[in-house]
Parts: sequence; C-alpha cells; structure tokens
Amino acid sequence: MIDASTFPFSIDEISLMAESYIRLLGFHDVRGYEEHSTFLAVVLPQGDVISSRLAKKAEGVRWNGRSYQDFLRAQQQQFQLKDNHPFLQALDPGNLLKSYHRGISYQSLEFAIDQNGGRIWLRVCTNVHQDGDRLILDVGLLPSDKYYQAAASQTIKADLDFLTGLFNKAGLERRVNSYIGNHADSHSALVMVDIDNFKRFNDMFGHANGDKVLVALGEELRMAFGRTAYISRNGGDEFLLFVRGCKDRHLATLVQEFVEKEHDVEINGKSYPYKISLGYATYPDQAASFSRLYRYADIALYAVKLRGKGSFLRYKQEMEHDERSQLGFNLEDLAKGLPGAILIYRADKTEQILFANDELIRIFGCDDLEDFLDLVKGSFRTLVHPDDIERVEASIQNQIGKEALDRDFVEYRIITKQGAVKEIFDAGKRVHSAYFGDVFYVFLYDKEEQRRLLAHC
Repeated sequence: MIDASTFPFSIDEISLMAESYIRLLGFHDVRGYEEHSTFLAVVLPQGDVISSRLAKKAEGVRWNGRSYQDFLRAQQQQFQLKDNHPFLQALDPGNLLKSYHRGISYQSLEFAIDQNGGRIWLRVCTNVHQDGDRLILDVGLLPSDKYYQAAASQTIKADLDFLTGLFNKAGLERRVNSYIGNHADSHSALVMVDIDNFKRFNDMFGHANGDKVLVALGEELRMAFGRTAYISRNGGDEFLLFVRGCKDRHLATLVQEFVEKEHDVEINGKSYPYKISLGYATYPDQAASFSRLYRYADIALYAVKLRGKGSFLRYKQEMEHDERSQLGFNLEDLAKGLPGAILIYRADKTEQILFANDELIRIFGCDDLEDFLDLVKGSFRTLVHPDDIERVEASIQNQIGKEALDRDFVEYRIITKQGAVKEIFDAGKRVHSAYFGDVFYVFLYDKEEQRRLLAHC
C-alpha cells in the first residue's frame, strides 16, 4: 500500500499538477488525454485480449476476446511501419516474455513516428505480471513526455529553471502575485535561501559538481516545503520560497529545522557537507507586495551573513542600517591584501600544500604557484630548510599538544629559488576542514624584511 504521507505534495496539489500536465500535452482535460491513449490487458503466451480501452480515433473498437497479434497488425497498418520497426519490437509478446524471464517486468520506451507529413511522439509502457495462474501483459500507448516539449508554450518554459526543475524568479513572482491577489488575509512568508561559500565549492570541485549541490538543495527544499510553498531558483545559488498559509511560530520552527539539519552532496563516491543561510519576511504584516517581500527577505539574509552565516533571521526594520562592507571582500581579496605570506597545508604525513598566496611565492623568488610548488616539491616538509625541519616539526607537535587553541609559533630557514637563505617567522593554527580533514593555516614573515622596515620607523 502506498503511504500518502510520504509524498511532498497534497492530494489536491497532485490532482492540480496532473491536470496542468495534461493541458501542457495539448488536451483540455483528463477525458481528452484518455481519448488519445490506448490500454490493453493480454493473456500470455496465448495472446487473448481480455480488457481494452482504445483511443478515440479507433472509433469505439474494442479488442476484448480478440487476438493481440491482430492489434499489432492494426497498429502497423495505421502507422505504416515495417515489420522490424522498433515500435513493433517493443510490443512483441515474444520479446516481452524473454525480458520477463530475465527479471525485467516493466518497460517504458518513447518513439517518434512519422505520420501524414508530421511527427507524433508515443510512449509504450508494458508490464508482465502473474495474476493467479495466468501471465498477464498490460500495454499502454500514451502521448509521450516529448510531446510536452513540442506543445508547451514559451510562457510555461520561461517560468522554469531547467537545472533544478523549480520555478525561476519570474515564474515564482507570477504565482505569488496571483496568490496574494486572491488571499489578502493569508499569513504567508517569502523566504530567501543561499549556500554558504558556494563560490569556494565551485572553485574546488568545478561547476559541474557545483550544479549537483544546487540540484540537491532544490530537492531538499521540495521535500521540506513542497506541500505548502512555491519554490524557485533565481540563478546562482539563490533560492526563494513563498510559504502559503503558515503562522509565524510554525514557520520559524520549519525554517530552524531546515537550516540546522545536515546538508550534503555526493561527489565521486564521497559525501561533502554544505551549510545554508536563510532570511525571510512575512505577509501581510511586514509587506503586502512581492517586491517589498523580496527586498526585506534579502535584507534579512544579509543580516545573517554579517553575523557569521549558517543561520536564519526574520526581517526587522533595524536591519536596514546594517553595514555590508565586509561582504565585499572574498578569500582572494584577503589573500592578496594581507601584509604577510599565507600557507595552508595538510596536517598529515604528506603535509601537502593546498594554498599559497602571492606574497609567499614572492618570498621564495618564484614566478607563479606552479613554479613555487615545483621548488618545494608540494610539501611543507620540503619547504623548510633540511637542517631545520626535524626541530621545527617537533616544536609544532609539542606546542599543538599543549595549546588548547591548536596554535604554534616557530622560526626556521628557507632556501629561495635563487639559492638565498632566508629566516622565517611562522605562526600556525591547526583546524578541521570538512573537505580536507585537519589542516594548518599559517602566516609567515621574512624576518630580515621585518627588521629592515622597523629600522626606518
């Protein structure tokens, strides 16, 4: 038995979607769809038709008690098909029996058939199953999903985000305006969601895997809010929800549960976590139009960003004065602008270097990152002067073990690309990364440069 409670939509919404889909296929209602569909039940291997409902174009013909082979010949004649046409092969009882005995009961295939100078798309659905002591073949010839692609209007297409299957912003806005025009007193909310540090995820794993995160979040939003919300992706990593008929306290609970749950996506067989931030504004008490709801939700979302991300806030008027200047700086700006060299490397046996900024590359006299990694062989262990490395690593481990904040301060020498020896001061901190495990974040200073600059003060 199907448990309806597991569906992310109400029965009314499912019925509405079914009717909408049928209209997209070019039919006025369910009856029109049925009139263009054919269904048969056939006893195998005998081929006797025991139940049938044919498309209207068959003009009331019923195949009950007649031969399934006669039905196939009629289809071949109607569509003017050759004996070996894949459409006929998909309906062939011998082929279907072979598949059944190999463990394949249900099959669904789409076919483009040229007819009367045009092309029609049909979906062939077959299911072989045991019914008491009889083996039954159910056959359905239906208008194909491809027909939707040909028949759907440009207006409908313009409302969809084809990566996630959700509405886009324009599609959501149209539905919100229609809803609030007919439900002026309904307590609702516009919720804005985005993925924390999504650009960094894209940079690390590539845009194709970034798209997987977007699709995963879209599906999570659909499962969590699909019963009561219109959902859209606006582009990038920004999503919108218009949650209908929901009291403030209940909405806050839903939002908190969604933000605090674990979100992850699988890439190359490994699960990677990600966090989201969320801001929302309520209708009609805070705003009575889509544009104002959108503005307030945006302000609330950025208030979350200013407070550290990974959380949610409801719009408040005092948020209008929040400073957003820090949001204009990203990791690249900081890495280039900080007055010191930055190094990130794995806190494991490999000590693999994961990041080096331009200042560190300059200190080593290298041309670019590739040149630097080649010089130090890609590891912190070979970045440090060979006569110093054992002492340095012992000191780091000794300090990390005693220091609750996982920090260390060490001094050592390096050898530049030109062969010069420089003395370096190193301030490091061990942290855990969701993507790389334990890593060291390190600031490094050229001690001679520091002394020279201080001498001029």
